[in-house]
Amino acid sequence: MTEHNGNNFDPGLFCKNNFLLDAHSDIFWRVDEDGYDILKHNDEKHFDIPRAKIGGLDVIVMAACFDPAHSPDADPEDHAMRLIGLMNDARARSDGRFVKLTTKEDFDSFGPDPDLLGYMVAIEGGSPFKGELERFDRFYDMGMRLLTLTHNESNDISQGVNETEGPFYITGFGWEIIAACEEKGVLIDAAHLHQD
Repeated sequence: MTEHNGNNFDPGLFCKNNFLLDAHSDIFWRVDEDGYDILKHNDEKHFDIPRAKIGGLDVIVMAACFDPAHSPDADPEDHAMRLIGLMNDARARSDGRFVKLTTKEDFDSFGPDPDLLGYMVAIEGGSPFKGELERFDRFYDMGMRLLTLTHNESNDISQGVNETEGPFYITGFGWEIIAACEEKGVLIDAAHLHQD
């Protein structure tokens, strides 16, 4: 890691000279809504690969986010699968610039590169599992390596931040999911859990 004394600190240079990871983006929700292309420089949204590389980003966590308040009639499993499919499509069109990381070896060997952006697949909110471990396994096979237990609403795993009544809980299924994450090496993100 580059050290600095604070007097001549250049944040852009710091980012380009150090390994930089962004732990969350839900841009593929927007890609699904309007066909936004993350491969092209575009100032309309908060993310695209050309601007990410200008800023020195090396790896990003791409979330397949399901929010029932935003999409009340959508099936959470279908929605998450569609977003992961859009990630795969972007990777296929990227000429090798958008690199999916699924193993520790992938991550360890992925160093700073001016042209490449690594990404990890995340599920934001466990509702796509619909209370079944088999669905967790299916998403793992699709590349999921990080799980945010809830989005804003409660689900079969645990209590969401928007549900403020009563003490915080994790369900029996939630503990099974946490054990499965530990077994398979899936990172657990506690963002959006009930405030208690």
